[in-house]
Amino acid sequence: MELVDQIKRARLRARLSQEELAALASISRRPIYLLESGRGAVRLDTLVKILDALGLTLQIHPKSPEA
Repeated sequence: MELVDQIKRARLRARLSQEELAALASISRRPIYLLESGRGAVRLDTLVKILDALGLTLQIHPKSPEA
């Protein structure tokens, strides 16, 4: 599942509007709208604020070696 889908699902599961999530993340609503609609990218620090507000973390793993 893509990161954007996971974020939107977590927001909806928490019964938060984009505006409410923005307030929790201390950002404007626009980055959330851009992210969820696929109309733009957000800065990494903004993404981390969104994830933190949803109780999620971003983890980076090495690529699996191709067989």
